[in-house]
Amino acid sequence: MPDFRVAETAPEHPKLRAAGLPAIGLWAAAGAYAMRELTDGWVPEYWVQTWPTGKRQATTLVKVGLWSRETRHGMPGFTFHDWDGYQRSAESVHAERAEARERARKRRAALKSSGERSAGRSAEGSASVQEKSHDSRALTRALPPGGSSGREGSGTERGRTANGPRPRCSKHAELPPDQPVPACGECKRLRIEAEQHAADQAQRVADERSAWRAAVDGCNRCDDRGLVELDDGKQARCHHSDQNLEAS
Repeated sequence: MPDFRVAETAPEHPKLRAAGLPAIGLWAAAGAYAMRELTDGWVPEYWVQTWPTGKRQATTLVKVGLWSRETRHGMPGFTFHDWDGYQRSAESVHAERAEARERARKRRAALKSSGERSAGRSAEGSASVQEKSHDSRALTRALPPGGSSGREGSGTERGRTANGPRPRCSKHAELPPDQPVPACGECKRLRIEAEQHAADQAQRVADERSAWRAAVDGCNRCDDRGLVELDDGKQARCHHSDQNLEAS
C-alpha cells in the first residue's frame, strides 16, 4: 500500500504554519486519499465536503499555496502543490507493484522447482531404502532359526524366560520383585511350568537350527549362509532343491 509521505521538516514549513492545524488535518487526510486512489495529488471537491468545515479548510489551503483548484473529467477538485517533488507518482507505484508481482512469480516458480527436485530425491532415496530393506529381508530369512550366530544358547526367547522375573500366583503377584516369596505351592507350580516352557522353546530352536544346518551342509547350490546368487546379482534364500528359487 503506497503511503503519503510527510517530511520531518513539515512542522516548520511556513505554508503549513500559516494554514493552521484544522487545515493541516484535512491536508494529511487528503494526501492519504490521493495515494490510495493514485490520483497524483488530486482530490475531488465532493470528498472534501464530507469533512466538517472541509470546504472552508480547502479554501485556506488554496490561499496559503498548498493546494490549487483543478477540474478533472468535468469534476471540480483540488490538487496538491508540487506533488511530484515529495510523493510517488501513480506510474511509479504501478511499476513497483508489477516488479513485486514478478518477484513473487519467480519465487513461487523457484519453490515449485525446488519442491519437485526434493520430491525426486525423496523418491530415489525411498527406492534405495526399499531395495536395501528387500535385500536385508532376504538375508534375514536365510539365517539359521533362533539367531544369526548359530551358537547354542543364543535364542532370546529362552533367555527372557529363564532370566526374567519368577512367576508368582495372584496372591503374591503384588509383592516387590526383590522380596522373597513365602513357601507357596501355586507359585512353585507356576515356576515349574515356566521353566518347562523355556526348556521346550530352547529345544525347539535347537532342533530347527540343526535341521537348517543339515540342509545347508547337504546342499551343493547355496553357500554356508543358505543363500544363492541370482542372475541379476541379488541373493535369495535357497530351498535346497531343484525347484524354482523364490527371490526375496
